[in-house]
Amino acid sequence: MGRHLRRAVRTLLTLALAACLIVPFDPVRTAASLADGSLAWLDARADDGDGGDGGDGDGGGAAGGDGGAGHQRDAVTADGAAFNEVVALGLRPRDLAALRARGYTVLDQRSNAQLGGTVTRLAMPLLTTFSGAAQEIAALNPAAIVDRNHLYRPSGGDGCAGGCAALELVGWPRHGERSSCTRSVTLGMIDTGVDRTHPALRGQPVETVEVRGAGRAPSDPRHGTAVAALLIGARGSSAPGLLPGTRLLAVDAFHRSRLGLQRMDAFDLVAALDTLSRRGVRVINLSFAGADNRLLAESVRRAAARRVILVAAVGNDGPTATPRFPAAYAEVIAVTAVGAGGEAYRQAGRGPHVELAAPGVDVLVADARDPANRRALSGTSYAAPYVTAAAGVLAARSPSSVQAVRARLLATASDLGAAGVDPVFGHGLLQAGPLCSVRR
Repeated sequence: MGRHLRRAVRTLLTLALAACLIVPFDPVRTAASLADGSLAWLDARADDGDGGDGGDGDGGGAAGGDGGAGHQRDAVTADGAAFNEVVALGLRPRDLAALRARGYTVLDQRSNAQLGGTVTRLAMPLLTTFSGAAQEIAALNPAAIVDRNHLYRPSGGDGCAGGCAALELVGWPRHGERSSCTRSVTLGMIDTGVDRTHPALRGQPVETVEVRGAGRAPSDPRHGTAVAALLIGARGSSAPGLLPGTRLLAVDAFHRSRLGLQRMDAFDLVAALDTLSRRGVRVINLSFAGADNRLLAESVRRAAARRVILVAAVGNDGPTATPRFPAAYAEVIAVTAVGAGGEAYRQAGRGPHVELAAPGVDVLVADARDPANRRALSGTSYAAPYVTAAAGVLAARSPSSVQAVRARLLATASDLGAAGVDPVFGHGLLQAGPLCSVRR
């Protein structure tokens, strides 16, 4: 054996041993990761999510698979996808039979009305790279859409001391004031679980739907509870919201991994969007971020074509990070976070896709761990609901298109930072004053 070959073998063995020390050894995933050159075993950027134990939860129906739960791991690829997994739209029974014969495992399947077909979650066979899998699937069915099974995480951030005058910052009517910003269309959100027994949500018209793959553990409801309360928290509670009394359909599509990470994969995310679309929800809050994904992009495109307004957090991976999705899709209103003085949140993403800024630093939110209190948190997750609420108010006034609602929000924003549109604040700070006349 040559010197270079021996060195290569030692390197491979060392990497495999290191991987075994981190997660339970899986020879299929270990070999595939080495072949793909992407040993990213732990999701260092975590997902704040939720999840549960079964099915679509809204009549979509899981078609079952070859044994998906056993393939769930905490390992992720370098681009933030579930390790060794792909998702595909439009595979026919004969395609699946051929793929099974080649060593693929069908982990789960779910019909998707919005995408107009069945979405399948697959584990790749030994030594198969994603590019190889994509080529194999394309050869079987050129019309199929396939991508990695990317993972998404809520864009909540760090806890902070103190509070802030978030409502005053954007000119939203104070709690108890009578204004024109009280009527909204039904709002939707995709997030972690929501604790409907929290005092801020008790008695509020919140409906929760679980959409997650079979065998997945429920998530921590802290993030979803905080976002839901920001949107519709009851007046007089510890965490009153922007639109108390507004109907909210909250889709719980996150799950907790074996290491306790909160995450949602593309397979469950497109099912969540399909659920809200089938229920006729016009405005959807997306307080999470992750990678570009072909199935997600197509789902977003079709939702926008049906006049669904999508509002997403830009993410908290820092000012030098590449754009995160779904915020970076052209059909989505991308929201960043600012502090009480209009300063940029230090961890917020930047780029030409950023459109609006809203309060997201030291925002007081409902605390699911201590229902009697609220806590101050920072993150773009907590900025997105302000824009979602404003979009809901505008959508209730007329059957406006996505473009009309977006244009109104951008035209009334208050410029921040460099003059004009910029990659830090977009068009500027959301301003509810022009939208919400207060009645004295």
